[in-house]
Amino acid sequence: MLFKIHYGLAGGFGGANESEIVEVESEEEAEEHAYELACECYEQYDGSNGLMTVEEIMDEFGYEEAESLCIWEQERDSWLDYRVQKFLNETSRDRWKALLDAELIKPGQTYI
Repeated sequence: MLFKIHYGLAGGFGGANESEIVEVESEEEAEEHAYELACECYEQYDGSNGLMTVEEIMDEFGYEEAESLCIWEQERDSWLDYRVQKFLNETSRDRWKALLDAELIKPGQTYI
């Protein structure tokens, strides 16, 4: 199945403004992929723009690494913005599938 996935960071980061076309077996798999890409977006800003690293959490609040990692993951997940859009229109789906099959577009690249 073909999905357009949208991902990014909420708030002042602009939301789910990145997108990709992916071919996966299920909507759940598309959601997992979108989540992973949103996590990668967060990690690009880790330690900047007010987003603390695990080490900074440990230093500032005195938590052990395991606790700090848990706090970091919760904080990261609160910033993530992602969604999936299944191609329901057969013509649109077939057009994107043909482009993928002809390798005119590549899975994992961003398309608007």
